[in-house]
Amino acid sequence: MNTDQNEIAICSGNELGDTLQVCLAIIKEGDAVNPTSANEELSKASYVVVKRVGGLVVGVGAIKGQRPGYARSVAQKSGFQFDENLHEIGYISVRETHRNQGIAPALIKSLLDVCKIRPLFATTSNETMKSRLSEFGFRKCGNEWQGEKSILSLWIKD
Repeated sequence: MNTDQNEIAICSGNELGDTLQVCLAIIKEGDAVNPTSANEELSKASYVVVKRVGGLVVGVGAIKGQRPGYARSVAQKSGFQFDENLHEIGYISVRETHRNQGIAPALIKSLLDVCKIRPLFATTSNETMKSRLSEFGFRKCGNEWQGEKSILSLWIKD
């Protein structure tokens, strides 16, 4: 993985090395994702994007590996059927100290630029993330449902 001081680097999850734990801490700080799930899945991600400022990791996002069982569960909960082999974009998280600086949109753009796999899906409860997904061509599909912590919605990008 490229480790320049002020750029976005992209790699696969298994190439994160020592950066994995830092990324997991940022995801945990975002408090939107089950940390146990992130701990199990981030290293398996097809693509991971890492944003550094002055060498400090300040943001992370991923195109997760295929998880047919999870996708089936999302389809059932949302009432919207989609291919269970779709990849999911997620774990978009930015350190609290670096939020509102355009980092999350840059992470999403970088992931979409490098990952030509379509369609993709996402789930979120965060209003800002819903707006971001919409800006990048995702559309809300199906019904919202109760997640572990909040009400979730399904987003698909064709």
